[in-house]
Amino acid sequence: MIQALFDNGITPLSMFGSTETGIILRCIPDKNSEYLIPLTPVKGLKYILKDYGNDLVELIILKDDPCLAYVQDRDQDGNYPTKDLFQVISRDPLLLNYVSRTDDTIIHVNGEKTNPIPMEEKINRCSYIERCAILGTGQQMNALLVQLDLNVVMSSSLPSAISTIKSFVESANESAPSHSHIYEEMIYYLPMDSKKKLPITMKGDLQRSKCAEIFEEEIKELVEKMESGYVSDQDHEFHGISSADGASTESIVKVCLRSSVNKPLGNSNNFFNDGMDSLSAMRFRNLLKSKISGLELKVTDIYDNNTVGKLVKFIEFSKQENRPNAKLLESYQKEVEDYIARYSNLRLEKTSTKQLPTEEFHIVITGANGSLGSFMIKNLVKQSKVSKVYAMIRAEDDNKAKQKLESSFSQRFINISSENATKIAPLAVKLIKRDL
Repeated sequence: MIQALFDNGITPLSMFGSTETGIILRCIPDKNSEYLIPLTPVKGLKYILKDYGNDLVELIILKDDPCLAYVQDRDQDGNYPTKDLFQVISRDPLLLNYVSRTDDTIIHVNGEKTNPIPMEEKINRCSYIERCAILGTGQQMNALLVQLDLNVVMSSSLPSAISTIKSFVESANESAPSHSHIYEEMIYYLPMDSKKKLPITMKGDLQRSKCAEIFEEEIKELVEKMESGYVSDQDHEFHGISSADGASTESIVKVCLRSSVNKPLGNSNNFFNDGMDSLSAMRFRNLLKSKISGLELKVTDIYDNNTVGKLVKFIEFSKQENRPNAKLLESYQKEVEDYIARYSNLRLEKTSTKQLPTEEFHIVITGANGSLGSFMIKNLVKQSKVSKVYAMIRAEDDNKAKQKLESSFSQRFINISSENATKIAPLAVKLIKRDL
């Protein structure tokens, strides 16, 4: 709409404020900007920007701002957190782009964050959907609740409606980081005759926290089913692909793998170098168990056998009850006893009085392309005494490692100056080898 106004010679003006603060931001219209009407603080506003991670900031109004009303919801310093999140477009001058509310941000159990707003906006464009909600705080993965538009669904076939909805979910996944993806197994369709509905405010905004409370049991059931091995395999490519249908182990592995990472891989390609993560590994395991009768397979088995060739061999051995790499219980017990004996009589060393070296630091960091690792690198390269950060990444070669690190930075909106970028050395490592 804003672009249409510019195209018709109309310059839109926008203000941002609240009952508690009055007007705090004004726009600087720029038809050539990606953001069109970026926001900047009004003159005289007393504020700070609190880093929220993922290159987002929360606007905090200071307690001595003359326009701040008497409000109870203040932080320990007496300042007022607006709970509004912005992307910093420019520091000088300060330009902001509104993203979402802090209570809309989903923080997963592993610390990764999901901004559900753009994903929900894409999914809500589906005509069969009245409203949807993405939930996942405190969980490993996201769940999608779908409230169907009864009138539209009743005028079509249900399978057609479900298929269309899934295509919109796939579109939302394409523009989201891998840890935010929504799997078919994690979609819950509210029964059409259900009295429970997705709660919204008077303005029509989703009440995410309240939604999580109302549908707590449904979410819990989705997660438990997913973790226990449930899989939705309605995709046509799975038809006739199972051990019961006489399909070979290799063909089953390849089809399930393609469904999990959305691309075919060769027999020697490392799954985790080509897009697989902990969530897709779980789904891959579930698919395999659903297609190979009697298969006992853990996610860790996939990490240990991370190519098609290795995994096929592992599964064939498993069928013969001769699992490779498997250890007897007595073997694990002996290892534990050895560790206890080794460390139970440790002597405390005298505390060293040596000072830390004053020369520049060379730092090695593992898990570099994860959320925590990426932000650690961002902060480390800013330190003047840090001259090199070696980022250890599971990849085929150093170029692939660099690509994975750059992708991680991009997904998390991490911007590193060209000067600091020279400090980063991405290194491909093979964790199964003694010399990495």
